[in-house]
Amino acid sequence: MKHFCFYFFISFLIIGFKTRATHIVGGEIELVRTNTVGATHILSLNLYFDAINGDPRAEDPNTIVFVFRKRDNLLMGSASLPKVANNEVVYQNPACGVIGGLKTRLIRYADYVFLDPTVFNDAGGYYIVWERCCRNNVISNIIRPEAAGMTFYLEFAALRKNGEDFINSSPTFSPNATDYLCINQPFKMSMAGNDSDGDVLVYSLKTPINGFSTSAVPSPVTATGSFNYPLVRFLPGISEFNMIPGNIPLQINEKTGEISVTPSRLGLYVFGVQVEEYRKGVLIGMQRRDFQLKVVDCPINNKPRVFVKDVQKAKILNQNETIILDADGAKCLNLLFTDNSGQDLSWKIISQNFDAKNVVLSNNKGRISNQDSLISSLCFNQCAATNTNKFLEVQVAVTDNGCPIPLADTIKLRVQIQPKVSSKPTIKTTLVANRVSIDLNKTLTFNVLGNDADNSNLILEVKGVGFNLADVGMVFQGGNFLGLFNQPFTWTPNCQAFKFKQSYQVVFYVSKLVCETIQKDSVLVQLNIVPPTNNSPILVSSQIINPTVVVLDPTNLKKIEVNVKLSDPDLDQQLSLTANGQGFDLKILGFEFQNKTGKSPLTSVLTWTPDCKILKLIEGKEISIDFIGQDDSCLPNASVTVVNKFLLKSPMEAFIKNLPNVITPNNDGKNDYFSINDLPTETCDSYFLSVKIFNRWGSLVFESNEKTFRWLAEKVIVGSYFYELNYTNKQYKGEISILK
Repeated sequence: MKHFCFYFFISFLIIGFKTRATHIVGGEIELVRTNTVGATHILSLNLYFDAINGDPRAEDPNTIVFVFRKRDNLLMGSASLPKVANNEVVYQNPACGVIGGLKTRLIRYADYVFLDPTVFNDAGGYYIVWERCCRNNVISNIIRPEAAGMTFYLEFAALRKNGEDFINSSPTFSPNATDYLCINQPFKMSMAGNDSDGDVLVYSLKTPINGFSTSAVPSPVTATGSFNYPLVRFLPGISEFNMIPGNIPLQINEKTGEISVTPSRLGLYVFGVQVEEYRKGVLIGMQRRDFQLKVVDCPINNKPRVFVKDVQKAKILNQNETIILDADGAKCLNLLFTDNSGQDLSWKIISQNFDAKNVVLSNNKGRISNQDSLISSLCFNQCAATNTNKFLEVQVAVTDNGCPIPLADTIKLRVQIQPKVSSKPTIKTTLVANRVSIDLNKTLTFNVLGNDADNSNLILEVKGVGFNLADVGMVFQGGNFLGLFNQPFTWTPNCQAFKFKQSYQVVFYVSKLVCETIQKDSVLVQLNIVPPTNNSPILVSSQIINPTVVVLDPTNLKKIEVNVKLSDPDLDQQLSLTANGQGFDLKILGFEFQNKTGKSPLTSVLTWTPDCKILKLIEGKEISIDFIGQDDSCLPNASVTVVNKFLLKSPMEAFIKNLPNVITPNNDGKNDYFSINDLPTETCDSYFLSVKIFNRWGSLVFESNEKTFRWLAEKVIVGSYFYELNYTNKQYKGEISILK
C-alpha cells in the first residue's frame, strides 16, 4: 500500500474535476493512530452518498485532503486518498427505506500516512479539511443548495509535547442506518462516536461549513486555510437552533450524542454535529460531521401494546400489579400483543432482580395478521421461587418494525412465587457408631449409603482429615447419583499407613444444588489401626573391649574380626542386619561386612586389617560402627543397634607410655642403667636415628645411634635428665630421674 508523508511545501496532486452535483448526504474525517511500519496514522474520509438520486460519475476515484497549522493557517501538505470501500448502508428497517425513497452508500477513502512528530509539534495544533461542491438541490433549509459547497473538518493536537510523542486517535463512527423522519412524529438517532483512548467526548449542533468550493471549482486541488470558513446560509426562519424545524426542533444530548426531533415540515434538511475530545479536562481534538435527514409524510403507525393475563385468574393485569403464583402450579402468565395489521413484532423479558435463566418464553416474535393479537407464554421455573418478603420484578418489552423507526411498549410486573419445600439429602455408613479398629495388614470393608426424597441429582465426595486417601491405600469411588447411592469403602492398612498415623478420620459428603443453593449432609468415620504384639530383636557383638585399641605394627599387620549375631523371638519376622560407620564409609577405612536379610538367626563377620595408609587417616581418633538389626513389623521396637568402637594407634605412641623414668646406678643389679628394650626400628613413615640425653641446663650428656643403647649415668650427679628419641620424621621426648 502507498504511504504518504507530510512535510512543508509538499507538491500537490492534480486530479480532474466534476461540475455536477455530488448528492453527498454527509460524512466526516477520521485520523487513527497505527503501529504499522513506516506510518503513524490511518487517514480516512467517509462520504454518505445518495444511491437513488446521485450520479455515480460524481464518485471520485481519489480525493484530496489538506493539512494546515492552526496558529497561522500555514499549509503543511496534502494527500490523495484512494477509494477503498463502497458499501450500501443497511437501514434499521429496509422496508422503510423504500417508503421514503432512500438508498445510501458509504464511500470510504483511506490510506496510511506518516506525520513526523518533529514537524507537527506546534502547541496550537493542526486541522485537516476536505471541500466539495455541490449539495443536493432539493435541500429544504439552505439558500441555493445546488451552489452550496460542503467542508469536512478535523482538528488534532501537536504530536510531540514536552519532548515526548503525544499518542491520540480521533473518534470513529459506525455507519448511520436511519431510514427517514415522519412529520409530527418523535424521532431519535445516535450520532455517538467511539474513542479508543477513552477520552471524554462532548457533542453539539453546528451550522454546516460551506467552504471555498464552488460550482465552477467543485473539488479544489489547492486549499485555503481559514480561521473562519464560510458557513451555509439558512433560509429565513431557519437557524442553528432549528436546523430541522418542528414542534420540538432538532437538538442533541451533549454527553451521549443522541439527536432528537419532532419535525413539523416535509423536506430534506442538512445539519452539522461537532464532537470535541477532552483528556484530563483539556481539549485535544475536534471533528465536524455533515449530515442530512429527510422528513416525509408517513402512514399512520400505532405503537405496539403488550398485556399480561393471569392464567389462574383469567384476567388482564395492570401495570406494576403484584402476582402471586403457587409453588405446585404451572407458574405461567400469558402475554398478549397488539399492533397494526402486517406489523412484525418481537418481544423480550428483562429480569430486574433475578437470574434471567429462571424465566422462559414460549416464543419471542410474530406477525400481526387478521387476528387482533399475538400470544406468548411466560413461565417461571422452580428456581424463581421467592420468600414472603421478596418480589420478582419483571419487565416485558415489545418492539415493532414500523417506519421510520421501530416503536415499543413495556409493562412492569411484580411476581411472587411461593417456594416449594426441598428435602435435605442424607448420608450414613454401615459401621456401628461410625468407628472401627482394624488389625494391621487386614482388610476393612463397609458401605456408604445416601438418599434424597426429591430424587435429585446427588454429588458424593470423600475427604481425609489431614491426609489423602490414596496416599495410605484407602479406596472409595464418589461421583454423581440420582436419588440414592450405595458405595463400598475398602482399606488394608500397611506399615506405611501405620507409621504416618495410627488413627484416621474420614468424612463423607453428599450434596445437591437447589436453585443456586447447596444442601448437604455429612458423616465422619473414625478408623483406628491396632498394632500386633512385637518383641524387639536381639543383637550380639563378639567385641569384648569397647573401644578396641589397635596398635599398628607395620612389620606385622594383623586382621581383626568381630562376629555379629541377630536373632528375634518372633520367628515369623523377616530380619535385616546392616553395619554403618558413624560419619564415614566402612570400605574407605578397610572394613568389610556383609549385610544380611532373612529369618532368625542372622550372622555376619566384621573384618579389618588396618595398615599405614589407614593410620594416616584416623591415628588417635576413635571411630564408631553401628550394627543395626531390624524386623519388618514397622513397630516402634522393631529395631536394635549395637555400637562397636575402635582406636588405631602407631607403635611408638603405644610404646612410649611404658618407658622407665627412674634409674639407680649403684651396681645392685636393679635399674642400674637407662635402656629401652624392643624399641621399634621403624613406624609407618619413620626410622630410628639416635637417642640423646640432656641435663637440666640443656647440655648433652649422652648420645647413641644404636637402638640397643645403655646409659650408665657415669660421672653425672643425681637429678632430672631429658631424653630425645629421634626418628626420621618425628621426635619423642621424655624425662628420666637418677637416684643414688
